[in-house]
Amino acid sequence: MYAITGALGQTGSAVAKALLAAGASIRLIVRNHDARSAEWRALGAEIVVADLTDTASLARAFDGIAGAYLMNPPNYMAGDMFAEARKIHSSLIAAANHAAVAHVVALSSVGAHQPAGSGNIATTWDFEQQLDKLHGRLTVLRAANFMENWAWSLHPVLAQGVLRTMFLPPERSLPMVAAQHRFNGCAAVARHLRYLQNSPTDRTAWSARLFTARRWADSWRVAEQGSHRGGRR
Repeated sequence: MYAITGALGQTGSAVAKALLAAGASIRLIVRNHDARSAEWRALGAEIVVADLTDTASLARAFDGIAGAYLMNPPNYMAGDMFAEARKIHSSLIAAANHAAVAHVVALSSVGAHQPAGSGNIATTWDFEQQLDKLHGRLTVLRAANFMENWAWSLHPVLAQGVLRTMFLPPERSLPMVAAQHRFNGCAAVARHLRYLQNSPTDRTAWSARLFTARRWADSWRVAEQGSHRGGRR
């Protein structure tokens, strides 16, 4: 049995699919029961509702599992996302230790080696620091930026012919990876991956070709909206 946090997101769902495909039993830890969790239950997943800040309920959710996928997406609506992240990280690790989880796979990020100056990515720096307290075996995934995140830019591309980006300068190539490919490998953990290097400017050109909108191509631009503060997970 494997427990997965963030199971309804793009990385957690990829882990869940890969484990089910491999014939493993999975326990998805979710905020509440809804239509999406019901779909997973129909596929054979066990669903457990738990608050990530409630260490006792998390420890019960981790009881009897062989391994856990742990991640904590930044809460942009929180008054202090960093304080909340520290609390959740501490709770996740304490619960895993209490339940004697043998192996934890933790989602971090490229740039997690920097304690400050990286925006929300600094939450993963804290996560890695606190993971030193974990008693079991640990695998940390420092993921590149997810290609799927560009989907959030499709509306202004279609409506205005503008591809917005926080990555500057727009000509700089960045390591990127498809979440589904990256986290299919979590079922085996040791899979070797090659990152694709491309830039926001590349994405603009590809989008123009993708939508075969030659009449837009000359007017498309990369909208510079401040320095990069990392991608959501």
